[in-house]
Amino acid sequence: MLLPEFPQALTTRLEAIAQKTGKTWEECLLQAVADFVEGWEEYHRTIETLQEEEVRPVLKAVNE
Repeated sequence: MLLPEFPQALTTRLEAIAQKTGKTWEECLLQAVADFVEGWEEYHRTIETLQEEEVRPVLKAVNE
């Protein structure tokens, strides 16, 4: 798989994180992509669940 060209500022930041964590920049990049994908998968699961036509209880706050 080919990687896209990264802006120099982003490459510099990625390399700095890799150095601080003792990982390679590839490991850091892989983790960042995995976190991104997991976040969007969770978002879409949540949206799909909310769009289902099931009855949900509604709580109302009442002032006394």
